[in-house]
Amino acid sequence: MHTTDNRSFLSNNGISQIEKKLDPSLFIRIHRSYIVNIAHVKELYRDYTRVVVPLPNNVEVAVGRHYLPVVKQLIL
Repeated sequence: MHTTDNRSFLSNNGISQIEKKLDPSLFIRIHRSYIVNIAHVKELYRDYTRVVVPLPNNVEVAVGRHYLPVVKQLIL
């Protein structure tokens, strides 16, 4: 897990278990390996081969193809 103040944490739980514990009105899964806080999703951009969500802590997260429709709907 990464925070906006650039701290990182490891978890013994799988991402699916973490996703179940998070409020779906605040967090969205955008990749099989990434869940982000919706408040920090301000834009998407297309790279050569992927769609990317830039986050405030200078981390860029690629959006998985399976999750792209949900993320696009969030932005619109």
